[in-house]
Amino acid sequence: MLPLLGMPMTGYSRCRLLLIRASVTVLCSAVCSQSKAADPCDISVLPKEIQTNLEKNFPDWQPERLENLYEDDRQFWSRAHPRDCPGIAIGHFELKNELSYAVLLISKPDRKRTGFRVIAFSRNGPSAQYVSHLVLRWNIGLLYQGSDEVIQTVPPGHYDAAMNRKNADTDLDAILCATMEKGAAVYYWRNGSYHELITSE
Repeated sequence: MLPLLGMPMTGYSRCRLLLIRASVTVLCSAVCSQSKAADPCDISVLPKEIQTNLEKNFPDWQPERLENLYEDDRQFWSRAHPRDCPGIAIGHFELKNELSYAVLLISKPDRKRTGFRVIAFSRNGPSAQYVSHLVLRWNIGLLYQGSDEVIQTVPPGHYDAAMNRKNADTDLDAILCATMEKGAAVYYWRNGSYHELITSE
């Protein structure tokens, strides 16, 4: 039992109070960390170097977030991908032993840029700097008013093209870019660049 206010504390009581305070601090830290991690679109999921690159080179843009999607698309995404962010995809897009990060950028509300961008960041080793590659640029649409664009990681494998186009087999993860309920394309790394395979339209 904690001592009443105004009563002197013994060494034992003081020790117990310190232990209780330490336990509460640890518990609070764990809960706060879980709350932060519960948001899959928190920019902190990206390496700091990539965060800095986005701030410097794409000041008018922001990663797609769940709340940016149109209401029907938001509900569909939440049911199908409850732990994923519609604007961030992480996978082995360029190398099997190094993670890459793809970001779907839409306009910041006060910048009113049209269209969207998909940028992939990768590096060739743990001590190397991240290099950015433009995966996709679309200059049509006022997506700051609402969006139906999403990205996600898809595994290596065989992908069938729409409309009898040439199919593709990948041995690395790929980036699926979709306009929800309208069409989708897979972007895969081969021979030093990203290639597009339209899978539905």
